[in-house]
Amino acid sequence: MKKCSSFVAFIALVALGCSLQSCEFIAGWLQHEIRDSFNKVNNGLGAYNDFQKSSTDSLYAMIAIHKALNVELYFSALQVREECRGYREYVDSLNAEIVSMAGGIDTETNEVKKGMDIEIPTQLLVKDGKGDTLLLRREELKDVLLNACSTDSARQRLMFTFNDETPGPGTRQSKKIFNNVPVVAALTILTAYKNDCLNCEKEVLKDIIGRLK
Repeated sequence: MKKCSSFVAFIALVALGCSLQSCEFIAGWLQHEIRDSFNKVNNGLGAYNDFQKSSTDSLYAMIAIHKALNVELYFSALQVREECRGYREYVDSLNAEIVSMAGGIDTETNEVKKGMDIEIPTQLLVKDGKGDTLLLRREELKDVLLNACSTDSARQRLMFTFNDETPGPGTRQSKKIFNNVPVVAALTILTAYKNDCLNCEKEVLKDIIGRLK
């Protein structure tokens, strides 16, 4: 009876060990899938942003050529360009800071090294307050772009993009967005914010061009 009990206990331990190994395997697989999914989305958005940047550059060139038709609109376009450029540069600086804190880019995989680390975005964007600064700058950018539009339809399209909650003084909206999210997710969100900026910038420029008469 004692030998039988020992054998059952041994089988139970083996089964437990196998279960733990299975759990570790599943957890590792899930982390890989999550990291891979965010990297694909981030790369896709990055490529689209490059295309949109080229498109907006062409629109600025068109406005510059026809600036004599309406100098006021030309300077309005310049203000839009500076505001959007400053916003994107700030987003890029946060992106670079997160990548640096995560150990840089792995030369073999071309992916950020600590992609699943949740402490880095939480520290930088929530605890250090840079996420709140980002959201306030996003709100300021929205106001500039809305003021540059002449039609309700254009404004509605912008508002559809900027449909998140207004941060407001003293709020912690960034905590809802960046707290305890992995590095790859935070980087993807930042790239999406750049995408929003470029889409809205293009919309405003098309509105300005339509008024150049």
